[in-house]
Amino acid sequence: MSKAYLYCDWCYMRSNLRASLKSMLLVMLIVSVPVVLGSADGVRNLDATMLVNTFACMAPGSLAVGGMTGLFYADEADGWREARLCLPATRAQLVGSRFLLAAVMVPVATFAGALMGVAVTALTRLAPQAFGTWRLSSDLAVGVCLDAMVMLVVTGFQMAVYFAMGARRGRVMGLVPALMVIGALVGLTGSGVAMMDASGGPAMPSPFATALFVLAWLAGSVGAYLLALVVARRAFARREL
Repeated sequence: MSKAYLYCDWCYMRSNLRASLKSMLLVMLIVSVPVVLGSADGVRNLDATMLVNTFACMAPGSLAVGGMTGLFYADEADGWREARLCLPATRAQLVGSRFLLAAVMVPVATFAGALMGVAVTALTRLAPQAFGTWRLSSDLAVGVCLDAMVMLVVTGFQMAVYFAMGARRGRVMGLVPALMVIGALVGLTGSGVAMMDASGGPAMPSPFATALFVLAWLAGSVGAYLLALVVARRAFARREL
């Protein structure tokens, strides 16, 4: 891992996020419309858990599509990638720096998106006559953690393809996070899970079973992300620039 590479990528990401923040917020607002309009009761008494989870996926999805993909396009512009490789650092350090940045940014973006969804839910309390009581499931934190791990693994393999093929040849991988979010939305509007009454929900698993599942999911996600790192290092080491 190279501190110089890491700082360079962070500066680009920070600039890109500032430029695209308004667009990301607008997209999240539009995404929330099917959730609200899909309820039989309109906007009253919604189970907002899936809305929060959708926000939690949208934020890192936008980061992966816009931010991380932009880093690789910037690498290929005006010979910048070749210039950076002239620095006293190896290709493996370049890969490691970028994976470290993603390992921090993707979970942060996930939890930021979840907090935004919680804030929207809290704001409905200001007008109970219009919104009723929007509620959140007790396992919301578990769902957000799983969202973060899924998006991190997707971003990891997305970067592995970019390191192996380049951003332009591997640009189809940039659609994967967006397709995952769209799939989540289709499942949300089709299943009606978010709109079910609390009395009609399935039985919750025991806390021990939930903890075991989360730990297994976490271990599998970390292992998959490290596998993507190894694949990216080997592919980038063999790649001719």
